[in-house]
Formats: sequence, structure tokens, C-alpha cells
Amino acid sequence: MKTSLLIRRAREGAGMTQVELADRAATSQPTLAAYESGATTPRLDTLERILAAAGYGLVVTAEPVVRRGAEPISSVAEELPMILEEE
Repeated sequence: MKTSLLIRRAREGAGMTQVELADRAATSQPTLAAYESGATTPRLDTLERILAAAGYGLVVTAEPVVRRGAEPISSVAEELPMILEEE
């Protein structure tokens, strides 16, 4: 999800205006508006502070990227021992 949409949904979910959230997050309304519009992107610590001010936590996960044309390891897991023996 885009950062801009994440911030806007958190703010709306908290029932807050941009001014209210900006005040709670110790930033300005124009800065928050720039984040919500996608004109600028906050640093990770700033994003966490804004979401916390709206009553949300930030969870970051790392997921493997499947390249175009590549098969996920789960789809070849059963064949893996045989593939490794061939080498």
C-alpha cells in the first residue's frame, strides 16, 4: 500500500482532520497534506509517529520478491531433493 494512502486511511479511521492529526503527531498540516497527496514521503520514523498519533502501529515485513518468470520455492519444494542430486 502506498504511504500516502496508509496515512489518509489511518487518519480517517481515527476520525481526525489533518489539523488534529498533525497536532498530535508534532508536525504541520501542510506537511501532513503533502504526505497524504504523495508529494513527499515521510521517513520511516516519521511515518511511525504519525500512525501512532492516529492510534495505529506500524508493522514492517520483508517478503521475497518473485521475479517475472521465476517459480516460488514452494512450488518446487517437493522436487528440490531431486534437483540437488542432479548437480
